[in-house]
Amino acid sequence: MTFHRVVVAFALLALSQPSYGQFETVVLVAVHAVRLGGAIVDPAGGAVNNALVEQVDCPVDLSHWISEPHILQKTRTDANGRFSMQPAEKKNSYCLRVSSPGFDNLNVQILIRRFSRDLRLTLPIAA
Repeated sequence: MTFHRVVVAFALLALSQPSYGQFETVVLVAVHAVRLGGAIVDPAGGAVNNALVEQVDCPVDLSHWISEPHILQKTRTDANGRFSMQPAEKKNSYCLRVSSPGFDNLNVQILIRRFSRDLRLTLPIAA
């Protein structure tokens, strides 16, 4: 399943919010995944290595992410754009913030579902 199909099938809300500087923040809500880990890719499908992936407290209103949420844990993607985290708490829903130079930031709510696929998130190139 391609990222675009995942977004169409599972993203209930996708919007852009102004961020610091020239970058925007893209928000995806209710993206299904089998675990808290997967791949970060660019729009052409290439791996984004060394991207910062942070598990953060989910905002009460998912359409209004705060600019500096409480960070529960963080990691970086490897040379293949892959990352993996052990959830800070056992829940069915987690929020991630992904950033890398030259790309717009991505905030995403992940819903853990047993029969889902590995997570594959596309970072939009900054304008």
